Amino acid sequence: LGNQGCNHFQYASAIPDTGTDSLDLWYSEEDDSICQIDLQRLPEMSTVRMKVMSYMNEFMPEVSLFSDFHGDEDEWSCDTTSRRPWLHHGAKLSASKAPTSATVASMVEALGMLGVLPSQAASVLGSLSWDEALSLRTSTSGLTLERQEHGAPSCCMEDGLQVKTGLASPLVKAVNGEQQCFGSDTKTEQEWINQFASLLADPHSQVLGVCLTDGFYKQQGDSSADSSEISSSDDVMSPLLTSFGFSFESIHPLHGFSTALGGQKVTGEVMRSRHHGHGEIRVDLEHRRLYLRSTTKDFSSGIPEVTSEIIYRGDRNQLWARFRLNAKEQCWQIDTSQALGGGGRAPNPFRRGKLSGHSTIPYTSQAAQKYTFFVAPEKRVDIFVRDHTLGYLELTDLTRDVATGVRSQGWITAPLSEEIFEVGQDWQCEQELPDKYLDQLATWDLIQVFLPPE
Repeated sequence: LGNQGCNHFQYASAIPDTGTDSLDLWYSEEDDSICQIDLQRLPEMSTVRMKVMSYMNEFMPEVSLFSDFHGDEDEWSCDTTSRRPWLHHGAKLSASKAPTSATVASMVEALGMLGVLPSQAASVLGSLSWDEALSLRTSTSGLTLERQEHGAPSCCMEDGLQVKTGLASPLVKAVNGEQQCFGSDTKTEQEWINQFASLLADPHSQVLGVCLTDGFYKQQGDSSADSSEISSSDDVMSPLLTSFGFSFESIHPLHGFSTALGGQKVTGEVMRSRHHGHGEIRVDLEHRRLYLRSTTKDFSSGIPEVTSEIIYRGDRNQLWARFRLNAKEQCWQIDTSQALGGGGRAPNPFRRGKLSGHSTIPYTSQAAQKYTFFVAPEKRVDIFVRDHTLGYLELTDLTRDVATGVRSQGWITAPLSEEIFEVGQDWQCEQELPDKYLDQLATWDLIQVFLPPE
């Protein structure tokens, strides 16, 4: 994990009827510390991940640092729950479906399974409940603001209250068709909410929302499109998206272990060699068509380069796959009617994603919104969206602990040429494909990620 070598352990659920299938623990024997904990909820196809930044391998029931610990109202400046009743403590474990409640409950369950959380602490934390009203805010004038799950401006992670504790610019307005943050002042969160409500009353202000400590907020019920957003068919999260394409650079594997024949894990020098690729992809959702061209460098010691081209026509139930290795070429034409079926228009594949945090595009300092979805119980997709376009995609195989990273560039949504999806005369493809490959078609990551079923 990163630069830290960790052993991977998996635990079956020790708590009946929790819906938890397993818990994964990464432990560094060299550092004698926990690296990471994953709680897998396969029925819900979700994962709660806890990355351990620092770990003290000691049992300290009488630490002097905590001997006089108590909440000082003057020092902590806490609000009572009666003023903002979104946090409750019940007599039993919380069953709230609110995101915060579910996350805390999962953390408590994971730490309890490992036996690293005292039972008293688990009881208290597990009984806390966050109401769904946590996603609503109110100005002193009575205006209700609602947190947005999609479409947060990228400037929120540069100038909003999530990253700025003093001087901040969390207000968002439309300027020449773009979302820009403004304000440049030092205020409390409630004061910024009140200022947003005041500006909203001015029709010339062009204010759209406000970047608060837990996300981007707009007036409740405001679902109208505005000139600041990349409109309709251009936004990566738009339900009106009909086609898209981008060029890419890929790395495999990002981390984890690949599996050799016989189920043995490959370690050492083999894992230090990663496949670097580049290419382009075009997807027509309207007619279920896909084109991919990819070149992989240093495929193996004997194969310095592999070039792949794939054309999938869901409207014809056909797939063509051509591979070139050095001077050799192999091409297959495949009937996909049994494995993939046909169907009509494919939905926007990225809208399956649930906002899982505000982050930066991996290996850059560019702020982005991170969304997560599953194409299978054991395969997770993380996408990073910046300025309404796809910036990065990561596909993780949880059973093998292997991930592939794809950096996107040149996002386009213009109508695609018909010629892109036509097979040229130089494609000399065989008609038959071995059954072992045909049976795998339905699980092809490429199809599952970009052309989901209706």
